Amino acid sequence: MRGSDQRATHPGRNLVAGGLAGCFAKSLVAPLDRMKILYQGNHGIIRGKTIPSAIVRVYQEEGLLAFWRGNKPQMARIFPYAGVQFLTFERAKRFYRQQFGDRHFVSFMAGSTAGITAVTVTYPIDFLRTRMAWTVGHPVTVLELVREIHRTEGKAAFYRGIVPTYVGMLFYAGVSFGIYDFIKHSMLAVPQFQSTSGPEHLNTLANLICGGTAGLISQTIAYPFDVVRRRMQIEQRQAGQNYQFHGVFQSMRLLYSQGGLRMLFRGISLNYIREFPQVGLAFVAYEKLKIWLEVYKDSDEEVAVASLR
Repeated sequence: MRGSDQRATHPGRNLVAGGLAGCFAKSLVAPLDRMKILYQGNHGIIRGKTIPSAIVRVYQEEGLLAFWRGNKPQMARIFPYAGVQFLTFERAKRFYRQQFGDRHFVSFMAGSTAGITAVTVTYPIDFLRTRMAWTVGHPVTVLELVREIHRTEGKAAFYRGIVPTYVGMLFYAGVSFGIYDFIKHSMLAVPQFQSTSGPEHLNTLANLICGGTAGLISQTIAYPFDVVRRRMQIEQRQAGQNYQFHGVFQSMRLLYSQGGLRMLFRGISLNYIREFPQVGLAFVAYEKLKIWLEVYKDSDEEVAVASLR
């Protein structure tokens, strides 16, 4: 086997490419991510305010760096999350193709498998990131937060919200991968969308369109599950009391009773603003990194790319 083929099949290169692409994209949209969490939980600092006025309020109360609160655990999470997701997708798709042939639902199955695997590995870090982003006022360190949660809520608290995360991921990752794969194959048939590096690759603009479109559609479908997840993550149990949110559909019914459908889609406009650049840039960065790291084989073997959550 030639050296280029050995490099192409080396899993570490896919892991590095996926992780770096995830870190790059998430860092750029971190302020929008924190604002979205505040809206999803209906935090007092933004309650009743438009997005521009809420941004001004957070800046006045906490300063510029507050928009990146929770970004440290986010970076600790996103590299293994994105890396595991990208790598698992590549392998799962090859496996499912061997079982079922080249069908469109193979991308859905591979995407769902990749998303659930990545979530399971990194969920406690995501939980901590959400709690830090929810904190207004004096910021706490990761270690202080871990100790406080363990003392007051127990070890199981670090996995609160993982069930709606799984359900949402089945929709988000599966639909995102499937839509991206479908659009990518359609655009590859158009010479104007092909990259100068070869007809099997899309150019930067085409990658951005594919990734952004896939992210917007899949996020809309899965968004209510994301709201439930955040509500479970930010809810702190008081001594002698039970959690208010304790099940996926029970939580949805409770949120609906508090304000109708808008409670299940709070912050989605911020998510739309965030999603296109985040997912689009992740796809573009991943494709470029795979070329630079010589992940592709010399043959015409298709290597799909993944989206970020």
